Amino acid sequence: MDKLIPSAFNLAAAIVCLSLAIIVLARNHRKNTHRAFAILACNLLFWALGVFSVIQSDTARTALMWICATEVVACFIPATFYHFIGYFPKGRFGGSRKFLYFLYVAGAILALSALTPWYVTKVIMNPDSPPRAVYGPAYLPFMLVVCTTFLALFLNLFRKLRVTSGFERRQVLHVIFGICCMAVVTMLVFVGSLVFHLDLVQAYGP
Repeated sequence: MDKLIPSAFNLAAAIVCLSLAIIVLARNHRKNTHRAFAILACNLLFWALGVFSVIQSDTARTALMWICATEVVACFIPATFYHFIGYFPKGRFGGSRKFLYFLYVAGAILALSALTPWYVTKVIMNPDSPPRAVYGPAYLPFMLVVCTTFLALFLNLFRKLRVTSGFERRQVLHVIFGICCMAVVTMLVFVGSLVFHLDLVQAYGP
């Protein structure tokens, strides 16, 4: 797989995330929903830039450094995602604060583990494709946190869907639709990886 295509996609994702963060803060930087969304967008921005840097790596050592840095950033995505959804759309937190605190604490612990060999065991270098990380047992708790967070996100949004109306209801529907699209694309990437024997997940994650 040519490095140019995933590099372009990740750079584009980073630009989009930065633009969205700037736009929402410019619209209303005092609103909790806007600030939480900007934090999420910046989290995704650094994830995309990290993956872009991994793709550009020429040595296993450099690739490992960027992979670990990227995983540290990715460990906080569940927390920043739930943080945004908690404040969305009214600007008052409408989720479980205990679960939010758990996600931030879990993110910090996972971020520390991402710097150990138990998280990324080795890096496979291939001249025709981006570097590929081989994950260890410490990666499993991260996936469990991600799955649990997505379940909590949907429960939160569908609960809000029942109690909102008008423009706010349409906002909630748009976010649910966006998350569903993301889930479908993720599944297609996984299937594409298996069918075509390509490492699409790591290169196109963001």
